[in-house]
Amino acid sequence: MKPIQLVSIADSDNDAYTLLHGERDDPLNGRHGVAAAVRDILLGSTAIDAWWILTADGWYDAASGLRVAQDIDQLRDYSGVLFDPLRHYRDRLAMFRAQHQLPWPIVTMAHSVGYGPWVARGQADLLWDPHPQDVVLFPSEAARAAWKELNEHLQQLSGRPTSLPQTEILPYHVTKVRSEHRASPAATEGSGHMLLTIGRLDPIEKFDFVAYARACHEVGKADDIYVMIAGRERSPDSTAWIEEIFRELAPDVRITVRPNITDREKWDLLWEAAALIHPTNSHAESFGIVLDEASATGLPIVASNFSGQPEALQGYANARLATGSWPSPPATNADTLLQFGRMSGGRIDPTSLAEGIRWALTAGRTTAGAHDSDSNFADQLLETLAKAAPVCSRTNLRGITSPLSAFSDYWQESRSQASRDRAAR
Repeated sequence: MKPIQLVSIADSDNDAYTLLHGERDDPLNGRHGVAAAVRDILLGSTAIDAWWILTADGWYDAASGLRVAQDIDQLRDYSGVLFDPLRHYRDRLAMFRAQHQLPWPIVTMAHSVGYGPWVARGQADLLWDPHPQDVVLFPSEAARAAWKELNEHLQQLSGRPTSLPQTEILPYHVTKVRSEHRASPAATEGSGHMLLTIGRLDPIEKFDFVAYARACHEVGKADDIYVMIAGRERSPDSTAWIEEIFRELAPDVRITVRPNITDREKWDLLWEAAALIHPTNSHAESFGIVLDEASATGLPIVASNFSGQPEALQGYANARLATGSWPSPPATNADTLLQFGRMSGGRIDPTSLAEGIRWALTAGRTTAGAHDSDSNFADQLLETLAKAAPVCSRTNLRGITSPLSAFSDYWQESRSQASRDRAAR
């Protein structure tokens, strides 16, 4: 394999931190976890000759983490890849390529396809200035199918039919088992069979918790269920609305909500839990790295049979999928919440989810996870990058020096747009 030159863009401090240090300040952010694993793979491979990270502060060498001077004019003389392991919906990437006349293809990783406004911008960018060797990597076939459907809609709206970029499936089996993080007594609260859920504590996922609470009620108090919900807090009242759902629909079930846990706490919980419950109802969950992390510990998993979850758990015997959709609601005082479930077109049957929970409570942890190595992931990623840039020079670029003024306009507009997006949300 010929050596590969890479250039990545990190237009936020979090993105830059992950690419330069291989860590994520938010342990529940799946795409940053995948990007950190990708960094370890690429920097540990002799196939990568140089990897440059362009941030708001200038150019950095990914290998050393040091700031360097770089010149886009001289980069044009080399064959390489514009590689984005973090945000496939990053808009203006192809525009950046055209603006600086880089003849490089784009290889980008599609972590999720459920965030329409942002995904559409990135897709429109690739359609606006296509390259025959552009590649989009997907963690599941479900994610690729949703992405293609959205692209077809974009082409119909624009009236400009173009060929889609190449696509490949790259399952995100990148988790390294953290066996040293076995739970300490202080890691958990209460006693009983802990049902663990890790994800976004966002009201947009409300129906997931409605179905989950209803399923817990069907399982009943006799099984001594203890629900632990941990995740990234999106609003100050995230614990209140989740607790209200369980109070209305499963009043006999004990529940604790722990927002913004650390990476150590996350692994403690994975080792302490009786099962992982993953009742997502969202296209955004195109794979779900928490499923990979849980399977790496041998934990029983119950997930919804939707989007990328079946593919994520393929080959993992200690898992069950909750099938069906929301049926006619039973009598309850939480009529508003159940009406929300019916109107949302919910794809989770609480009864099926309850059956999965009963199975998980008796299944027990297996001795080995589904994925003992990330070698297949690494090999496929490196092969994709090599095919995208078939003619790469061995010349080391670290000696190039030049002012960075060519990027000032681009970065000013990029940061302004990001500010406008945050204000709009």
